[in-house]
Amino acid sequence: MKRVNMRTTIPILLGGLLLTVQLLFFPITQVSAEIDRAVTLAAGHGASTEATVNIHNRLTIAASVVLQRAGSDNSFERRRVRLELINPSNQVVDSLNVEIGHDLNQTVSGRNGSNSSPYRLAAPNALGGTGCRGWKVTLKDVEADAGRTPDPSTQQITGTVKFFTVGSTTATIDAPAKFGIVQSDTVERNINVPFTGDVKIQANWDTDEITLDNFQLHFSLINTKGEVVDSDTGYSRDSVILGISDSQRMKITYRAKCTDFGGSSSWKIRVKGSSLGKVKNVDLKMSISDGLF
Repeated sequence: MKRVNMRTTIPILLGGLLLTVQLLFFPITQVSAEIDRAVTLAAGHGASTEATVNIHNRLTIAASVVLQRAGSDNSFERRRVRLELINPSNQVVDSLNVEIGHDLNQTVSGRNGSNSSPYRLAAPNALGGTGCRGWKVTLKDVEADAGRTPDPSTQQITGTVKFFTVGSTTATIDAPAKFGIVQSDTVERNINVPFTGDVKIQANWDTDEITLDNFQLHFSLINTKGEVVDSDTGYSRDSVILGISDSQRMKITYRAKCTDFGGSSSWKIRVKGSSLGKVKNVDLKMSISDGLF
């Protein structure tokens, strides 16, 4: 009779209780990565500047804007500026007209453009589709009254635009059907990494030999350009193996970036079989948490 690695079939009640307690008292939260861009709006009527970023089309983007003008508020009135969030088709999807001072900015929609209360621009939804495209936030001087003395437009504005995703997007990556690998063979399977973010890949499998040994496998993650971006060798995630630590179990953690998309191929998992014998029921477990990378 062929031997199959032992798998846990009886729930461990104590572990379940501990997990429940942890979830009750230590709620899990996810903060999407931000991308910061420093901006400077030069002096002059009609002056403009912009901050740009590449965003995956499956993610909904927003931006917070913190601004401060040079020149004391005792000497200059606030400088009038228009903020716009512009999509890859060069369409304005959100905008604000604000007045920027040195000590205090105008409050618009309950926000005053300070570190504790940044102005906010947000896209109504994601574009949809694959790959990444460029978004931007523009700042433009709209100080129409050139006769004010002293002129606020003579004072530059500096600040920061922070791009981030709206909400929290965590997804399970669909796994291909279970498969086997003969001794020392290599198998590839297509997968769909839906957007940029932190990818986690683990797997279970069974030895398909008459043996007491447990077989390690080598897994590689391949992006749409055919590049191996991460790999790991290890044991099955859930197999009961005496003397094996979690660090010896196969686990790939990779940050999928915009540069990984846009190739001519699908994302792939490549698995190199063991030289000790064949395995069966290779079952991939994959997830992703979104971020701007």
